[in-house]
This record gives sequence, C-alpha cells and structure tokens, in this order.
Amino acid sequence: MKNEVAGLCMFLTLLAISAVAEEGVVLLKNGSFENPMDVENWTCDQPAQWIRWGNWMNRETGWRPTKQGECLIGFHHFRLKGEDNAGFYQDVRDAQKNQQYTFSIWAWIDKDANAEDVRLEIHSDHGGSVITSKVFRLSRFDRDQWVQLSITGSSPDDGLRLMVIANPKKNAAFPKGAIKFDVASLEKTVDSAAALPKPNPVGMRSINRTK
Repeated sequence: MKNEVAGLCMFLTLLAISAVAEEGVVLLKNGSFENPMDVENWTCDQPAQWIRWGNWMNRETGWRPTKQGECLIGFHHFRLKGEDNAGFYQDVRDAQKNQQYTFSIWAWIDKDANAEDVRLEIHSDHGGSVITSKVFRLSRFDRDQWVQLSITGSSPDDGLRLMVIANPKKNAAFPKGAIKFDVASLEKTVDSAAALPKPNPVGMRSINRTK
C-alpha cells in the first residue's frame, strides 16, 4: 500500500513539474522588440526574431511612449510615397497541432494618422495558408493611447506564422501620422464550446423518469 501511495505521489509531482515547465515556455520571442538583429548595433532598425517587409516599418529606440521597455516597431505612414502595405511576422515552431491560440499586440495610433487599417493574421507553419484574419479600421481607433489588438485561431499542424500588416490610405495626397506597435504575445486559449460540460445521461434519466 505504501509503495502505491509513494508511486502516486511521484507521478503527481512529475505531472506538476511538466505542467509548470510547459507553462513557462515563451512561444513568441522578442515580443517587446528590445533585441536588435545586429547585437552590436543598439539602434538597428530590424528586431531579432522578426521578419519585416515594405517601406518604413522599423524598430525604434527613441520613440515615445512605449508600452513596455525602451523599443517598439514604428510604421512611418507620414513618409510613404506609395500605396503598398508593410508589416512584420514571426514563425512560432513550438505552437502545437489542434491547439487554440490568441495572438495579441498593442498599437498606438497618432491623432492625425490617416492610414487605412491594421490587419492581424494567423497562418499555418511558414505561411502555408491563412488560418484566420482580422481587420482593424483606423477610423474606429481611440487615438493617442495604447489599445490591444487580438485574434484567435487553431493550428491545424505544429507551428504558426503570426503577421501584422499595416495598410496605407488609398489615394492619400498627404499621408499623415504613424502607428506604434509594442508587446506582442501568443497565449494558449480554451475553446469555449469544447469547455462546456457534457450532459449527464444519468441525471437526465432521473429527471425524465416515469412514475
């Protein structure tokens, strides 16, 4: 009996350690953009772990306010000369198959910014296909304050690509303002439908029993 109890205690301890270890895994790297790609150049405009594209989407070390730390990603909308979008993404290899995740990032919209929108997307591993996409129109934003943008989706396979896309104003004679991005995160979430308790057939029989 003592051996069985000791074995059970050992199993529960290992289970708890495993759960803590899994909980401690940071899925998204360099979420506050503090680390530059060039470790010898603090003002490097490319953040480590992230890939960017387009014009004027830069890591900034002097823009204020930040949401956290000293750095952020700045979309210099006021400097654009065309209508091509710009953005950045990260591949998360530790994302698990059939697990639901929420990708979030904080955004600050300048008071006079007249860009079109910001879009968040979750793709399958290495950008194979779009799992889910959500558009945030700048016309609906609160200005000059941090607001959190979020999107939720399930991974069909191991690995995800997380994308942030900024779309400039179409046909804008004078692009204005900037958009700041800071504190990106990826968290496991629970599917609310899957979390609902299943009907108890025993209880149902007791309710519907005949006299």
